[in-house]
Amino acid sequence: MKIGIQLYSVRQAMEKDFYGTLERVKQAGYDGVEFAGYYGQTAEDVKAALDKLGLVACSTHTNVGDPQKAADFEKKLGNKNIVCPGLPSGDAEKLGNAIATLRNAAEVLEPQGLRVGYHNHSHEFEKIDGEYIFDAILREIPSLLCEIDVGWAHVAGVDPAGFMRKHSGRVEIIHLKDIGENGRSTEIGSGNVDMPGVVEAAKECGTEWLIVEQEDFEGPPMFESIKISCDAVKKMIEG
Repeated sequence: MKIGIQLYSVRQAMEKDFYGTLERVKQAGYDGVEFAGYYGQTAEDVKAALDKLGLVACSTHTNVGDPQKAADFEKKLGNKNIVCPGLPSGDAEKLGNAIATLRNAAEVLEPQGLRVGYHNHSHEFEKIDGEYIFDAILREIPSLLCEIDVGWAHVAGVDPAGFMRKHSGRVEIIHLKDIGENGRSTEIGSGNVDMPGVVEAAKECGTEWLIVEQEDFEGPPMFESIKISCDAVKKMIEG
């Protein structure tokens, strides 16, 4: 398994110094990056920077409402995973609209060799007709990648490792987000999520990318924090 970082974690730094931040991410030990916007950069320039640094574009979070626009950009990066970061789906009508959007994206992107994924927050673990919303989305679109955010699953009271095993073979990329006592995200291994259990499940399920995401930095400085997380994940993989 390889370790990536969701660049939303370092969004303030990305906005100020896009390429310098990518360099610091590489220095922190990461193999790849999952984008959350490109801050006006061209695909060609981003690809050149990634190649120079030895980083892989492992995924992106983007609007899948215009899938061909996403495809045109991502193919230039060599990225094959296009993930929807979330859609309103809290009732039957919204769920139907979300499924239709994701199905259309899959129909456009898959013939081009691209995969579509969905990333959860906590509301996808609410139930409609006795079924988790996330399960319903995955059931309706069998090719959809299940990019489970283990932190949000934990917040929803769901065992992330168990959910991963239920969808084994579809969790090629997952979000490692740890949750502290205050309910905010923290360095991997410092919170309440059973991260060793998640990593063990990832090994069983054929996960390729473990993607760190930290939205809050209340302890060590940001770049020190992301290195702490990367080092912790490496130990769990080896362990």
